[in-house]
Amino acid sequence: MAEYDAMIAAVDKAGIVCQIELEMHYNPVVHRLKKLIAEGAVGKIVSVQATNITLSPVWAFPWQGVPEASYGRRVPLKAGDARCRGGALCDHPHIFDLIRHLTGADFDFVYSSVAPNLRPELQVEDMLLVNGKLKDGTAFLFDPSWSRMEERLKVPGPGWEVFPKRMEVNVTVVGEKGTLVCDCFGPNVYHNGAPSDRYTVQYTYFDEWVGMIDEFAGCIREGKEPLINLRWHRPTIAAMNACYDSVASGGPCTVK
Repeated sequence: MAEYDAMIAAVDKAGIVCQIELEMHYNPVVHRLKKLIAEGAVGKIVSVQATNITLSPVWAFPWQGVPEASYGRRVPLKAGDARCRGGALCDHPHIFDLIRHLTGADFDFVYSSVAPNLRPELQVEDMLLVNGKLKDGTAFLFDPSWSRMEERLKVPGPGWEVFPKRMEVNVTVVGEKGTLVCDCFGPNVYHNGAPSDRYTVQYTYFDEWVGMIDEFAGCIREGKEPLINLRWHRPTIAAMNACYDSVASGGPCTVK
């Protein structure tokens, strides 16, 4: 967190526009979800369950499997575990940030547990679950895992994906009056069965990137600060660090 504060100070001193790449804020499904919640469609939110699951990016971006590069330094997950911080949890801040965006509340405490890796050769974690509560009492359960196996090709192209789908962000919001279930990416999948159980996918979520870049360009032109800035994102990073502390301690951790 001291490194994060140093980034904030550096951006302020330089006077530059800094936007965090959390494109889910601009996702049309999330826009509709937030609107329905604001209109009282489910009443007071009781709990949120969300997945942010993908294949492992390490085969294409090796630095994400190097603790010093992905987490910033080599910190063991817990006593007696050869793995270090810096894997799937570092790669998947989106649902942690999204629950703050939907509820307007920050994290109170978290409890996190890691599973044995699907990929034993990795130095970092690839499978974990997180639960806890926000300060407004909302309970949550998150799966930010690399639970989709990849086929490592030199040049990815159409039809290279291995079933099941490589990337999903699914959100279930339970309120006192009802429930909303959302598939935020909703890709169209064409399963051809062979070779290697491959399929072809056409993603439909790229409009959110347009919204994010439009805002960024507008902030540069008008000298404004993006909505998803370093100060906004800091509590999300604090929660994710608390997840690592929970893994190390074996118990729940308060988010400071």
